[in-house]
Amino acid sequence: MGAPANAAVRLDRAGDLCARVFAGPAAAMTLALRNAQRAVPLRRAPLRRRLQALRAALGVRDFDLGVVCVDNERMRRINRTYRGSDAPTDVLSFPFHENLEAGKIPQPDFAEDYNLGDIFLGVEYIFQHCRENENYYDILTVTATHGLCHLLGFTHNTQAAWQKMYRKEKQVLEELGRRTGARLQPLSSGLF
Repeated sequence: MGAPANAAVRLDRAGDLCARVFAGPAAAMTLALRNAQRAVPLRRAPLRRRLQALRAALGVRDFDLGVVCVDNERMRRINRTYRGSDAPTDVLSFPFHENLEAGKIPQPDFAEDYNLGDIFLGVEYIFQHCRENENYYDILTVTATHGLCHLLGFTHNTQAAWQKMYRKEKQVLEELGRRTGARLQPLSSGLF
């Protein structure tokens, strides 16, 4: 069962996920970007620009999206709660539209359902795993692309599903490259 149309996922003061119910429908086309950590420096403006470009490349600018940047401890707690893995990770996605066929853009009947869901970026984890020659914001962008693909129903549970997700990530990153000049590779390369 999906989240209520007027619910959103957020972190409470302790860093735990909790539902928040709004008085009315959310405004369309909102990108809510929150830095809920202090472990690594993060400039939101460049990340926001890249996230907006990703939404455009995926054709989902008309959908609300929440992105929360968290440290290892918060990511570990969220990962343990929702996936049963007591370790930090790079990205967790919580889709608003459950059981979406991979690659299908949601077709909501109501304005308040123009929501993709929420992505939690483990920015401390990502920072710690960046290689010396990698740009941190490029890796955040690739990781956010992976998370967005999960919100759109893509998975990597089987080799066939992984190949489909890989192709989509590659397509989106190539489109982003045409728009920005970036040359990025999918996060899911080499999973199978």
